[in-house]
Amino acid sequence: MNPDIKRFRTRGPRNLVVYYTEEMNGGGMDFGQEYVSVIQQRWPGRVFERVYEWCSGPGFIGYALLDHGVCQTVCFSDIYDPAVEIARWTSRLPINNCESQVTAYLFRDLALMPQHEQFDLVVANPPHNPTGDLETLTRQHNTRIEQDPEWAGHQNFFCNIKPHLTANGVILLQLNAVGSDPEIFRPWIESAGLRIVDTFASPGYNLDDEFTKIYYLEITHQ
Repeated sequence: MNPDIKRFRTRGPRNLVVYYTEEMNGGGMDFGQEYVSVIQQRWPGRVFERVYEWCSGPGFIGYALLDHGVCQTVCFSDIYDPAVEIARWTSRLPINNCESQVTAYLFRDLALMPQHEQFDLVVANPPHNPTGDLETLTRQHNTRIEQDPEWAGHQNFFCNIKPHLTANGVILLQLNAVGSDPEIFRPWIESAGLRIVDTFASPGYNLDDEFTKIYYLEITHQ
């Protein structure tokens, strides 16, 4: 095995092994794992049919939701080829036994999502800052994870996600108040025929420091 590849275990009954390398780690092993308890508290007893993790990296969040029985199947997408490949590899591991429950796509433009894909829950820990440029993003892993120049990726997401959101579907994004405010995204959300239902602070990661003020943005159809 590549010595740079590491293992993370989700904390549910299946204890899934998620493989990754450090340049794929954007917080999904830390505040990303909070998604499980947040979703279980907001929609107690609900099992989502198909979850989509946008900006998934190796799939820390989606695999955790699958492990805890929050969803039946999960779909990943990312712009970084090695992360998509390792997410697929994770699903094929005999110890995980979940290949039939997992799909992973490589693209930057969400318009490339196959039309048949329908999600009743969409989650993401996307880049938290609008700085940087695309050339730098292709060369430096930390900027790829942290920065979305001029929010272009977020705009593309909001513009293209509605056709893939089921009638009772919900989007729950994990963002950082250090770099964004919900009102920044509202015009794009509403012009796409969606609406903001709620915003709320992370129970465990809205800290009194200059880096970590995680909040959630809940979105549904208008």
